[in-house]
Amino acid sequence: MPRRKRLKSVGNGVLISFVSRNNDLEGYWALGKLYAHALSHATNTVELDLLSGQLIPADAQFAAMIHTYSRMFARLLRGLGMPHDRVREARIRVQFDVPVQQGHYPLQSYAKPLEATLDIRDLGGSTYSLKALSWCHPHDPHIEARSTRATVEK
Repeated sequence: MPRRKRLKSVGNGVLISFVSRNNDLEGYWALGKLYAHALSHATNTVELDLLSGQLIPADAQFAAMIHTYSRMFARLLRGLGMPHDRVREARIRVQFDVPVQQGHYPLQSYAKPLEATLDIRDLGGSTYSLKALSWCHPHDPHIEARSTRATVEK
C-alpha cells in the first residue's frame, strides 16, 4: 500500500476513535472535558501533539488520554509496516463551536458543532490532513451521567 494511503488509514483510525463516545476520561466524554478546558482558557481550540504528548493549552489531567492516542498512532503505524521515525509531526486540533457545515443538520440540544483535524507530516514534508465533524457541549458533571468504566480497576 502506498505511503499516502497507509498514513490516511492510520490517521482515520485515530481520528474516528478520538471523536467517538468511547474516548473516555474519568468516566466522562473526553471531548466535553476538552471543550470545558478550552473555555477556561478563553479559546475554542485545543491541540494534541501525538509525538511529544503535549496539549495546548496544557493540563496534566489529559496526560493519560494523550498517551493512549500517541500509543495508538504508533501501534497503527507499526501494524502497516511504517517506521514511527518517518513521521515528523502528528497533531489533532479540535475547534469547538464552529459554524455548521453545509449538509449537517443541527441537533435539537444545546450541543455545539466541533471539527477535529488530524495533520500528519512525514520526513519528506508531505502533509496529510483528515477531518471529523461532531457535536459536543462543555463538560458539566451536574447534568452528565458518569460512565461505570471510571470505577473499573485497570
